[in-house]
Amino acid sequence: MDPTAAIAPEPAPAGWPTLVPGDYAVGVVRLVTLIHQKVSHLLFASVELLPTEMPVPPPPPNGGWSKNFGGDRLCVGRTVLPWADALAWYETLKLGQAVVPGKAFPIAAARLGSEPDYRGFTVLADPPPFSPVWHGRPRLHRLIPMEDLAEPVRALRDGSVEVEALIRAREWLRQHVHFDLLAYDDWLGSGVLIAPNPLLRSFGARIVDRTATPETLELGGTPRRGANVSSLRMTVEEVRAGASAWRADGAPNALGRFRAPAQSQVAAVREELVCSVRGILDREPPAVFFRNVSVSVAQVAEARANARPPLSREPSLCARRRLLPPRHRRRRCANSRSCRKRGPSARALLGRPRCLRFDAGCASSSMIGTRRSRGSAGSSPRRALKFCSSTPILTRTTCKSLQQRPSIRASLSGA
Repeated sequence: MDPTAAIAPEPAPAGWPTLVPGDYAVGVVRLVTLIHQKVSHLLFASVELLPTEMPVPPPPPNGGWSKNFGGDRLCVGRTVLPWADALAWYETLKLGQAVVPGKAFPIAAARLGSEPDYRGFTVLADPPPFSPVWHGRPRLHRLIPMEDLAEPVRALRDGSVEVEALIRAREWLRQHVHFDLLAYDDWLGSGVLIAPNPLLRSFGARIVDRTATPETLELGGTPRRGANVSSLRMTVEEVRAGASAWRADGAPNALGRFRAPAQSQVAAVREELVCSVRGILDREPPAVFFRNVSVSVAQVAEARANARPPLSREPSLCARRRLLPPRHRRRRCANSRSCRKRGPSARALLGRPRCLRFDAGCASSSMIGTRRSRGSAGSSPRRALKFCSSTPILTRTTCKSLQQRPSIRASLSGA
């Protein structure tokens, strides 16, 4: 069976003058409800009228999708009806008497008001969030809640950003209705009738030849299968600095095209598609033409400060070793023969006892931190970096530098 136009077209019900018999074959009713304590609360409802060339969607498994979240249950249904029956169901929803299609379950909804308040359509500047790409900018008739939503619906909306179970419910809804319903307060708890363009698959404007001045614009789109475009009227208007400049309109040819000569190079234009029977079918806000694209790359150099460790008052081990006098300038210990002949002062200055107390009478200072060399037994011991634990460290300068300090020389002479 051919999936396109599976249901024969029927005449439109009375009261919808802009719906022409033969434009649409079926209507797809999508219903999203929240069941709380055995009451079905309306979350969103849409009736999408499919043009005759569009395929009919298959029925969902098990009649729809449902999921439990805590003590509540979310239900998403999709029902294909003849377009006259789909419009009749939409009328019952407006009156607050709608039931789940194919079942006898009533739908609880707030009091709904029509926009527009007659059986007509509006065209939004931007497509609605639930509209697929092939819709373009469809004609819409809306049922807007005129009072506060039910308490379970408000709890679901308010807790969808904090409560873990409701966060999962929000994600589940997004996957099954293909847009984030709880993020749009203007669509939550409402209904909408969607009527895509029944004559053209798309509508827009382009420049025929960019090298020629003045330029020529071409408006139009691809006609649908079996559509008669003789009742269409296309209008283009140039916008310069936010104001209207020139305007041209005309009827398209059999291929759905209309050309309008411009006065010069075109800055921005707005287009409108009007049918003498169906009313406004499409309207595009002002948009500019992209004539060239340039790409520039700039390298930004950042000055980075090198992180250095803070200065410390404690010298490192390498610094201590560098402060030691060279090996050929080292003096003998305080207990050597040459030091004992020169007296206590000379022994303190030249001997450099290991404890650094500058006291020749300290017997332990001559042995701490020393070791015998590998040479003869009479050679002087070599120094090691060890000091008497009972004696504070005063300095690490050489003996010659100590003799140049008056304060230290006076204290040594007194000793």
